[in-house]
Amino acid sequence: NKPKLKSDVKRTTAFVKKVKTISDDNYVALLKDVDNLNLTRYVSEVVGGILEAPLKSKDLFGTIVVISAMNQKYADFRTPLLESIEEEFADLLNNKQFQNT
Repeated sequence: NKPKLKSDVKRTTAFVKKVKTISDDNYVALLKDVDNLNLTRYVSEVVGGILEAPLKSKDLFGTIVVISAMNQKYADFRTPLLESIEEEFADLLNNKQFQNT
C-alpha cells in the first residue's frame, strides 16, 4: 500500500514558492516533496514557478530532475510546460533585438 499523499494547502503552497527558487542546493528537497505531496491541483503553478526561477547553469541538472519527476507523476504536466516554454521562445524571437534587419 502506498502512503497517502499530503494535500494540505500550506505544504503545497510552500512547494510552489520553493520551486520558484529551484537550484542545485534545494532540488533534492523538492524531489522529496514531489514524492510526498499531492500537487494535482497545482500543476500549472509549478510550471510557472519553474519558469520564473532565476536559473544558473549549475542549477540545470536539479531543475531537469524535478521536471522529470513531475512529468512522471502528473500526466497533465508536460503540455503546460511545453506551451509555456514555447511562449517564452516566441517572445524572444519576436523581440526586435534578436531579429536580423
